[in-house]
Amino acid sequence: MGAMIDSLRHGDWVPRSVSRASRHLAAAIRAIEVAEQRPARESEIAERVGLSPAAYRRMLLDTSVQHIFSSDDHEEQIRGVTEGLTQSPPPPEETLEVEGFLNALHKAIARLPERERMIIEKTFFDGATLSDVAAEQGVTESRICQLRTQAVARLKAQLLGD
Repeated sequence: MGAMIDSLRHGDWVPRSVSRASRHLAAAIRAIEVAEQRPARESEIAERVGLSPAAYRRMLLDTSVQHIFSSDDHEEQIRGVTEGLTQSPPPPEETLEVEGFLNALHKAIARLPERERMIIEKTFFDGATLSDVAAEQGVTESRICQLRTQAVARLKAQLLGD
């Protein structure tokens, strides 16, 4: 697992400012949700990070590039990592770590607001495109992208805070 993470970090093309903004966003969401004991509202998050609602939505779009991962671009890199994983079984502690993370991730997804949970499930698990979800929801693809980025930030906040 560690080798896979290191390998993916090595190929990370996202500017540090985008990663920093993403971490700042997750921390703001976490702080609001801990204080309020409910999902943070978009307006509260924007205020917490010191942005207007429009600037906050632009920030969501900017940080959404962090979630783009093309298997075509990284096919060889992924193959090398996965071949390394299949040559011998991972140590039991690594298996438990992965299972624990997946369990925490599923719980965090279940705690998302319904609309964000639906977007995460459709785009990451069901293979729907942003445009498919946008058409279904009657909003723009850009808005779905913003909501998905916000949901990912919310998930990060929950997973890092638990």
